[in-house]
Amino acid sequence: MAYSYTAKKIIQKKLKEVLRKHRFMSLYDGGKYKLNPANIDPKIYTSIKELSRRYDIIIGGSTVLKFYNLIDRKIKDIDIIVSSEILEIISHDFEVSESDDNYSCSKFIFNGITVDIFVDDEEKDYIDKYDMKLDTLQSIINAKLAYGREKDYKDFEYIIKCIDPSYNTLKTLSIFISPYTGQTTSRIRF
Repeated sequence: MAYSYTAKKIIQKKLKEVLRKHRFMSLYDGGKYKLNPANIDPKIYTSIKELSRRYDIIIGGSTVLKFYNLIDRKIKDIDIIVSSEILEIISHDFEVSESDDNYSCSKFIFNGITVDIFVDDEEKDYIDKYDMKLDTLQSIINAKLAYGREKDYKDFEYIIKCIDPSYNTLKTLSIFISPYTGQTTSRIRF
C-alpha cells in the first residue's frame, strides 16, 4: 500500500498523539518496552557488539526499534552514527563506499551485513545498554519522519498498534470531490 500525503499526515498525527498520551518517550527504558537483545537476529547482534567494542559509535534506526520489539519486520542492515573522526578510522579498517541512498553518507560490509554510516559531529544523546550506545527513540522517529519512506510509515503504524492496541491500521483513504460544489470530503477506512 502506498501512503498518500494525507494518509501520512494522519499517521503522523496519531503517532504523536499516542506517544504523548502514553508518555512513551520518557518511559521506554523503564516500562513494558524494555530493550531485549533476543529481538535481534543473532548475527546482527554479534556484529553490533563487535562494532561497539571497536569503535565509538551509536546504533540507530530500525535496529534499535527492533531491540524494543517496536517493528515486526526483519532487520537487513545496521545503522551507525559516528563523528567524522571515527569515520576516518573506520575507512582505514574497511572499504567504505558512498551510499547509494539519499539518507546515509557511507556504507561498508561487516560480517556480511551492510552497515550504513550517518555522520554527526554534534553531541548526541544516547542510551548506554549492553555495552552499546543506542540512539534515542525520539531521534529515530524524528529521522524516520524526515525521510518519509513507505517502510517508515509501516513502522509507525506498527508502533502505534504496540502502544495503543485499539488502533486499526489505515486501510484506505479516499477523497470525494463533489461535481456540483467542488467540495472535498475525505473518507478514511480503518
